[in-house]
Amino acid sequence: MPFKIENLGYGEAHISDFEVSGVEYTLIIMEIISKGDSSVVLPESYRLNQGSFFEVSFDARNNLDNNTLFERYPTNNHAQMITIMSTVERLINEHYNAVSPSGYILLAADERLNRVYKRYINRFVTQNGFTMTDKLDPNRRGYVIHT
Repeated sequence: MPFKIENLGYGEAHISDFEVSGVEYTLIIMEIISKGDSSVVLPESYRLNQGSFFEVSFDARNNLDNNTLFERYPTNNHAQMITIMSTVERLINEHYNAVSPSGYILLAADERLNRVYKRYINRFVTQNGFTMTDKLDPNRRGYVIHT
């Protein structure tokens, strides 16, 4: 698994770096210990077991270093976005095959990214026989993939 694992004291962070068209990105798959750890508002009916749910986020390394989280990289075009999302999808698959969690939580940073997430998550769920809960808050851009 191409992930560096860091124990943060409140869960493990599984971190993978990748590059697309000369831009470095970091994918973080963070273990969710309790509902309050998630950026997505989870319904009361959700039961999270330790080590079984992870929240997925990724950003350009430059944004992480400069604390400008999720700011769009100015040179990204459509082809680069497809490559970025395909890489993220591949890494999530690799993580799933190695860890076998009960699910993944994702939150799109903005409406444009939400439309992209919706397409990729629908395909990912369908191809793997998983289920999904979508339109979760905040701003109805949250997703839970049940594996």
